[in-house]
Amino acid sequence: MYAFGELLRGFRQREGLTQSQLSEDLEVHRNSISDWECSKYLPGTRELVLRLAKHLMLTSIETDQLLHAAHYPLEFGTTVGVNPPVSPPQVDPASDETLLPTTDESSIFVARENELAQLGAFLQNVLTQQQGRIIFVTGEAGSGKSALVQEFVARAMVTHTDLVVAGGNCNAYTGVGDPYLPFRAILELLTDDSETRWAAEPVIRRHGRRLRMLLPHTSHTLVSVGADLIDTFISGAALLARAERLMTSDRELLAQLRRLVTRYSNDQQKDSPEQRNLFEQYSRVLRTLAKQYPLLLILDDLQWADQGSIDLLSHLGRGLAGTPILLVGIYRSSDVALGRDGNRHPLAPVVNELRPQLGEIRIDLKQTSGQAFVNAIVDSEPNQLPATFRAALYQHTQGHALFTVEILRSMQRRGDLIQNEHGAWIVGPTLNWHELPARVEGAIEERIQRLPEPLQEALRVASVEGENFLAEVTAQVQEIDGWTMVRQLSTTLDQRHRLVRGEATQRLGDHRLSQYRFRHILFQQYLYNSLDTVMQPILHEKVGQALEQFYGEQSE
Repeated sequence: MYAFGELLRGFRQREGLTQSQLSEDLEVHRNSISDWECSKYLPGTRELVLRLAKHLMLTSIETDQLLHAAHYPLEFGTTVGVNPPVSPPQVDPASDETLLPTTDESSIFVARENELAQLGAFLQNVLTQQQGRIIFVTGEAGSGKSALVQEFVARAMVTHTDLVVAGGNCNAYTGVGDPYLPFRAILELLTDDSETRWAAEPVIRRHGRRLRMLLPHTSHTLVSVGADLIDTFISGAALLARAERLMTSDRELLAQLRRLVTRYSNDQQKDSPEQRNLFEQYSRVLRTLAKQYPLLLILDDLQWADQGSIDLLSHLGRGLAGTPILLVGIYRSSDVALGRDGNRHPLAPVVNELRPQLGEIRIDLKQTSGQAFVNAIVDSEPNQLPATFRAALYQHTQGHALFTVEILRSMQRRGDLIQNEHGAWIVGPTLNWHELPARVEGAIEERIQRLPEPLQEALRVASVEGENFLAEVTAQVQEIDGWTMVRQLSTTLDQRHRLVRGEATQRLGDHRLSQYRFRHILFQQYLYNSLDTVMQPILHEKVGQALEQFYGEQSE
């Protein structure tokens, strides 16, 4: 068991904080951190340990580990008393940081080694050839895109000790109304904005020391080649405050920053720089920074990006030659395929335009290699689960990463799966395949609610028939033309939303019957479970009457 002091020291050093900085953050005496790390005594209250965990950005496992070492009740229920706790951060004395992510999604990329190898090869080529490029990681919600990229980033930062990583997310709610959001976040991270770093992905948060060391270089670069980005992409006052705190000896730079920050005072109106000039300045800043440190930049949820961010992405994509910069964009392929406001999604032509210049630029996390992927996730923990269970799990999830992981976790929590005396998971006394975990329901609900209400109603009717259903039966229950229903199923619900797929057609007397199948049985379960106790029997009766009409005529 690691002592509290050893854990605290490792976590603090991973964040690049001195003992004095951490004591100031916590508002405790400056000697307290030193005394705790030397194990002279422990923090006096559990709340103080939780404050430590918050300031050190610990995961739930790490928080419980710290509480356990301090002899306080756990916060998240981690079984640190049964299973060995996670090893404390191993700190490289030269770098004073650790970049080892511990995420609950680690099992999602157990079968993604090929994709990780692809990303690693792209980065290696960028670094050795000094030839910057863009790569897009695409897939459906829950397919493990972000988890894959985080794992890639963590490995890359261990392998390439001079690599600097920054990233930004687009927002589903502000979306097109929040200009340049992901690129603003990147520039804020590169200037050591602590609030932006706090909101960043854990693997980026954990290399604060690298970002802090870059602040002088970034500040000089902004002043010399990116002055218009100050107070456009980044707050000048906040940048000046950080520089005054951390770069007190660089008087010339501080004076230049003060002039830039105050240039539009005294009621002077700031003229908005032309977009082209802003883009060129942003590109020059990145290229200048990359001469000293290679850059890995992550843009997540690009399906929600504003037009300005997409235009800047396109500009950067054509201007990375000769620089060690790898830009990784992440987006949901189905959202981009659906378009935006009735038009083609603005990201689609950018991806297509960059492909002739850069070659293949997409890593598509489609449904994976079936049963093998599900087996890999199951086998990420010790188990004695039989082939019948594994086959049933694949039947329910079709290899969807989020669905597979969440159903397994839910079964473990409910007791459908239990651990034997050796700690291996086995099938429990009862096994419930019909209860959907909250995250699975949420992911499915999000996809269903994108549809207009008539199509949602059509799918609810279809769910009564089962995983396989007939378009003509659904059409008759809804009292619409059969051909109209077939077109809606094949174009909108299959090709665009990927919720169903056409299976076969058959001639039955005077009728042509069109069979469809839900792409995931979980879609069917969710839709069927959404029907209340009044609607279920009514729809069963109507579906039964429609089936009897089609097949009854044939029997006569």
